[in-house]
Amino acid sequence: MKYSLLLLLAFFNAIPLLHAQKQGHALIDSLASKAPYGINDSSKVLILCKISELYAPISGDTGVRYGEKALALTKEIDWKPGSVYANLALGNNYIVTADHAKALSCFFEALKVSEALKDQTDMAASLGNIGNVYYRQKDYDKAFEYYEKAYKMFSALGIKEKMATNLGNMGNIYSHYFDTSVSNKEAMTANKAKTLAYYDRAYQIYKEVGNKNGMARNLGNAGNIYVHDDDKTEALEHYSEAMKMYEELGNKAATAAFRINIAGIYVGVAEDTTGKQKIDNKTRADRNILLDKGIAIAQPAVKLAAESGYQC
Repeated sequence: MKYSLLLLLAFFNAIPLLHAQKQGHALIDSLASKAPYGINDSSKVLILCKISELYAPISGDTGVRYGEKALALTKEIDWKPGSVYANLALGNNYIVTADHAKALSCFFEALKVSEALKDQTDMAASLGNIGNVYYRQKDYDKAFEYYEKAYKMFSALGIKEKMATNLGNMGNIYSHYFDTSVSNKEAMTANKAKTLAYYDRAYQIYKEVGNKNGMARNLGNAGNIYVHDDDKTEALEHYSEAMKMYEELGNKAATAAFRINIAGIYVGVAEDTTGKQKIDNKTRADRNILLDKGIAIAQPAVKLAAESGYQC
């Protein structure tokens, strides 16, 4: 049974995006069936942009093709706002295909046009997306700079969900600072505090607007920090809350992943050779009890993964 659990711990690393991908396919089919392909107007641009956006977590190359069609049409009908939407959609697909240079080019073009149009919402969206590219390039200082600019602009506009998104992203930046400051205890402590503070601020805003997906995501991210810092009790609490929210949302892939994360905590304590780690008032001395608990928590993940459409 222990061997099966260890396999599961590796098995579920690939599934967090499954729920979004399944929803994306359904929306794409719906949009494609309604698309007025015979009419070259702003409505068609918006549909092409939305299809491109939805393809980003599914097939970046396909998303690029739809984004390029949208961008070409905006030039044909001379619709500047549409070029912003098309560049944003294109940029997100170029992130997926790891063409960061093209992604930045698209986002900076979207920023330039939205500035000319004095559209602060699209300016803020462009800034946040530029931050996403720098984040993937591991240029964390620049990424934080753009996330902060986006957050401040969305804050001035009162767009709470986007405020929360960028706060969570800023937390992700500090989580990397936290990971790389292990040799400096003072810096590590400070970075951990800042990371958790950003995640909590994002969580509170998502809670205010009733976005359980956002709440669960930031709870899970905070749980990761506690795992890294060997605070098993806090990690378990955060993972458990996140799992419950994903269960309520019907996100079976994410629920399965968090079951594995929680099981990993019990296994980690069971295999702790120092005997100092503790969860549920149990240590390595209670190894068999902890392993049984971990296996019991992990086992339903197999069924959940199958139901979510995951295929290994």
